[in-house]
Amino acid sequence: EGQEGQLTVADSPLKRLGERARELGSRAVGELLKDEQRAEVVGAAVRTLQAARSQLDAQQGRVLAAMGLATQADLERVSRRIGRLRKRLLALRDRLGERT
Repeated sequence: EGQEGQLTVADSPLKRLGERARELGSRAVGELLKDEQRAEVVGAAVRTLQAARSQLDAQQGRVLAAMGLATQADLERVSRRIGRLRKRLLALRDRLGERT
């Protein structure tokens, strides 16, 4: 809790504003999608954007690979591998510690 006279994160104006924005956005989307024909148009637009994003991501990956740079997927894969190696290293260290 904050000291007397200080706002906490839970009651900050910024947090309340964010909550209100989410509420209004949710209400607006609900109103927009009430009409079936409009919902179909919005759905088609979302699918088109998702397909375009997928194509853009693939092209970006090809460009980064051609430049010899890592993609986000590459970094995530390396991060997971490092995590597995770290666990193995700690296990080996523990086993060696038990032998001494």
